Order: sequence, then C-alpha cells, then structure tokens
Amino acid sequence: MTSNRFLLTIAFLVSSSAVTCAKKPTCETQGCPTGFECRKETVLETAKFPRCLPSIRDILRGRLDEYERAWNNRDYQALENFYTGDSVFVPAGVDIRRGNDGYANFIEGLITDNNWGSAKWTIQDVIYVTDELVFTVDTFEWERLPSGNPLSGKDIILWKIIDGTYYIQYGVSNLPGA
Repeated sequence: MTSNRFLLTIAFLVSSSAVTCAKKPTCETQGCPTGFECRKETVLETAKFPRCLPSIRDILRGRLDEYERAWNNRDYQALENFYTGDSVFVPAGVDIRRGNDGYANFIEGLITDNNWGSAKWTIQDVIYVTDELVFTVDTFEWERLPSGNPLSGKDIILWKIIDGTYYIQYGVSNLPGA
C-alpha cells in the first residue's frame, strides 16, 4: 500500500520538473516574458541554465547577419569591430590572430588573396555556457571568384556579451584555401 506522503512527494517532483519550453503558453505560465525561452533550471559541470532566457539563437543569428553584411559589403572596419580586444581567432593554414587590432587588414588580405566573394553563415548549434558566454557551431559558404564555385567549412565561435552586445571572443575555423 502506497502512503499519501509518498504520492505527494512524487506529485511534487513531477510538477516541479515539468518546466518545458516547446510551447510559448507553457513559458508564459511559468513567468517567462514573451520572446524568452523557458528552460528547466539545471546545473551541469560547466553551466547553469536559467529557467527564462532570451532566445539566444535569434540574437546570435542577428549578429551573424550583421557580420555577413559587413563581409559582403567589404566593410573591413565593421568586421574588426565584431572582435573583442583580447580575442583569439584560429583559422586553418593561417597564423593565429590575437586581439582585434589590425583585424580589418587581416580579413581584407584573406578575401583578396583567396578571391572570396559573398558569404553566407548558418548557425548549426548554440551551446549556452553562462549569461556572458555562448558557443555557436556554424557552417559557412563563400563564393570563389571568378568561377563562383562555393567553398564551405565550419566555425566554432565563443561569443562574449559586453554592454548587452555579443562579440567574438574566440573562433576556430577550417578556412579552406588559405
């Protein structure tokens, strides 16, 4: 025979762990503002996932769209401004870049030397670390001039939030043809 205390404990555990976020009404009933993702609060070795947080994928997609526009418009100074002052960028086959100083010249050289045309980045995965740090795994495709044949590859980017805006703190890329 099952005790009432045991049944109440099970009911409490089930109700307290049922914070799911697949549907916005569930999030709203859990007290998350509209436009936020609602997640079960979980502690892992490296990160705590808050129950309510902004849709990081959408925010980072927006930042990547801005980066893509700067790349495609050859706005090298704007590209440099995406990197933190102490950033590290590790492209395959090219020397490691540290800091954002001179990054505009570095990216201009890569684009010019490799005849890269327009580019498109796609976020494959978002890995939440803390409120200040988020990883994305991205794929990219660059048009190769003059043939137009695309080059494709992957990036892993650590985004760091500074004054409410995400910047690239660390990036690893398998830049083809560099």
